[in-house]
Amino acid sequence: MKKLQITTTRISIAIISMLLLLSACTKKSTPTPVPTPKPEIKPIQKAESQAVYYYRYLNNGYSTSYEHGITFSSNSKGKITKVGGKVPKAGNYRITVWDDSSKNIITTTYADLDSTSYKYVNITPIDLRANKRYVVSINILKEAFEIRDNTGIDFMPFYADGITIHYYSDAKTSSQTFPDRSTYTFKIAGLVDFVFVED
Repeated sequence: MKKLQITTTRISIAIISMLLLLSACTKKSTPTPVPTPKPEIKPIQKAESQAVYYYRYLNNGYSTSYEHGITFSSNSKGKITKVGGKVPKAGNYRITVWDDSSKNIITTTYADLDSTSYKYVNITPIDLRANKRYVVSINILKEAFEIRDNTGIDFMPFYADGITIHYYSDAKTSSQTFPDRSTYTFKIAGLVDFVFVED
């Protein structure tokens, strides 16, 4: 009888040990939840997609290069991870990100763009402060796309998922020049864009 009790006790201990081991293995193998990535915001592409309010056309009137720029801010901290755009003539285009207040260059890159769709290139991420203004610009010779309100009235500031496009500006030059010759709130020329990801 005593032998039977010892055997039963050993079996019980063995079963409990196996259950504990199985429970421990199950806990270890439970995958860690992957955080949902923040959405990529492409404000100029979004502005163009608002077909009810905006249209685009090929402007053949330019006889020189223009530095086409948009002044923007974000209502939250985040990063610009890519820059790009869409142009009538395929080629390699210079894109610059500027600090609006100091007019200093933050970064410059070149991107292969065309007229079929918006193309983007990765850049070293740029930290943006909330509510601070920045400028992104593209230098284009002669032909550029434009978007403007169908009725010819001002549509900026334009809001796109936490990004505010304040106005469009330009500089009539092929050199890397801060675009502040004129400012417009009824059109955006050049169709330079960027990708913003909130922190």
